[in-house]
Amino acid sequence: MASGSPSDAVRLTEDQIATAGEVLARAFAADPLLHYLIPDQSERGLVLPRYYTALVRYGYLYGEVYTTVGRVEGVAVWLPPGEPNDPLERARRLARSGLDQAPDVLGTAAFGRLVAVVGWLERARRGHVPMPHWYLNQLGVEPERRGQGIASALLRPVLDRAAGDGTPCYLETFAPANLPFYRRLGFHVFDPDVEPSSGLPFWACRRLPPP
Repeated sequence: MASGSPSDAVRLTEDQIATAGEVLARAFAADPLLHYLIPDQSERGLVLPRYYTALVRYGYLYGEVYTTVGRVEGVAVWLPPGEPNDPLERARRLARSGLDQAPDVLGTAAFGRLVAVVGWLERARRGHVPMPHWYLNQLGVEPERRGQGIASALLRPVLDRAAGDGTPCYLETFAPANLPFYRRLGFHVFDPDVEPSSGLPFWACRRLPPP
């Protein structure tokens, strides 16, 4: 099936989840954080599709996931305001999405590194956006389709809704090349911070609704 216009974004369907995970794995193949978590290139190629498929399934079940019309050429995974703090509910969600299998998928060492990084990022996020907000968990586009307006189109449905109802949006990135893109979409980029377990710089990006 042919792809639609880059200006089109549609909700991901259940039968597209695994394909979306593969797209994200390719999109993040060169990401500094992924190189830290899984240093071996061949191992990354094996495990990342399974891991990202679980992340997409989590977003499909408990948030909103957008993709391109027809063929999946980009994916945006948003988590909504008001995620649960109850440990039992969080565990249930992890199990239902398959993210509870991450230690087996990634391996013990990589999973330990992931837990440390995610814990630090969550604390940083609470400092930057203590109020309810939309969180951009993942955004990736097929490498050969970058620069064609797909990424901004995938973000537009939630960005427009959040601006209309007064809700902030937030993300972080370990790739400085992404910063001009997020600035063009109205995100304020905070000064770089360093995630201590990896030693990697990252940038928090927050988009507040118009006054």
